Amino acid sequence: MGNDLVFNPEKELGKYLKEVKYKLALQLSILFTVIFSLLTIAHIFESTENLIMMGSGFVICGVSFLYTYFTKDHKLVYWTFSILGVNLVGFAMNFLPTVTHFGDFIWMFSALALAFYGLPRKIAFLLLGIAICYIGLFTFLHVNESIETIQPRTTIQKVSLFAELVAGVGSGVYIVILMTRFYKFSEESILSANAALRKQNETIKAQDKEKSTLVKEVHHRVKNNLQIISSLLRMQSNEIQNEEAGKHFEEAVNRVMTMSLIHQKLYQGESLSDIKLKEYFEELTFDLMKVYGSEKNISVDLELEIDEIGLKSIVPIGLLFNELLSNSFKHAFVTMKSGNIAVKFSKDGSKYSMTYKDTGKWKDDSNTGFGVELIDTLTEQLEGSYELKRDEFGTTYLFEFRNLDE
Repeated sequence: MGNDLVFNPEKELGKYLKEVKYKLALQLSILFTVIFSLLTIAHIFESTENLIMMGSGFVICGVSFLYTYFTKDHKLVYWTFSILGVNLVGFAMNFLPTVTHFGDFIWMFSALALAFYGLPRKIAFLLLGIAICYIGLFTFLHVNESIETIQPRTTIQKVSLFAELVAGVGSGVYIVILMTRFYKFSEESILSANAALRKQNETIKAQDKEKSTLVKEVHHRVKNNLQIISSLLRMQSNEIQNEEAGKHFEEAVNRVMTMSLIHQKLYQGESLSDIKLKEYFEELTFDLMKVYGSEKNISVDLELEIDEIGLKSIVPIGLLFNELLSNSFKHAFVTMKSGNIAVKFSKDGSKYSMTYKDTGKWKDDSNTGFGVELIDTLTEQLEGSYELKRDEFGTTYLFEFRNLDE
């Protein structure tokens, strides 16, 4: 798959956001350093309180700029400007009555916008709560005092106030612009990611369709080859004079046909990952009844609580079912004209259970032979165990398997 399909929107957004935050932190620290240096100079001829406030802002912004520039770490600016911005503005509102507070609300907004942009959401909401408390305290306790105390502004004071208002509004607008750009970039990245994913899905679907066709063709050819082998074996069996040997030969042919049927189901089905278990058992039963039980009235009841098992398990399960059914037809109903075979398949958590029961009468020597050995081998292959019970009502196999999902 080409590199043009490899797109990580989360990584791209994270990289972009980090670059934007660093750029904003560096530019704001430069901007505020310049602004507070000018405001400090402008307030030399004004009150001492204003001079201290602006001078402190100049020092904080200057240190933040140097730290950000040399360390390439933007976090100090966001934490410092947000926390100190909210608290210094809140302090000025409530404890500096001679200062005009026109710009305080703008600075408060800028500090909160910066907090929501660069700090954890919980911290930002905490600062918002603190800011609301400062504003409420100023409104209900100090607003009248501030109105009574403030004197008319001189020209220099008006210039410094104008610069302060422009700086506050400009910083807030700049933060909003960057946030808007980021969300626009996020939207474009999501659209680009969706387009890349659609293209990737189309490519995967085309590849899956091609692979599915090839694999189905393989199963089709395997099924044909197994049927050819079965036909050759049946032709060869016609030359066998010994009746017992002929029966064993026929059993071998049936086992080959059992595996052939699995490959037939795989290439005929919509999915290559599973086979419908009941449908497979029913067809296998029908084929075996034509071979062994066509002259007798033997019913087979299938009660399957699960419909699918893993592809790896279907072959040994099919062979096991084939062996049980074949043994019942050959040995259980020799002296009987009718009978019943019941199969129940269930699942409890990760454990599978299969109960196989027939109502026939077995010969005493039917507990030995290749068929019994094959049942033992297949059960072991499926990581299972079984218990055999025989009485006057028939024969019962109780199987337990650990996992048939694969």
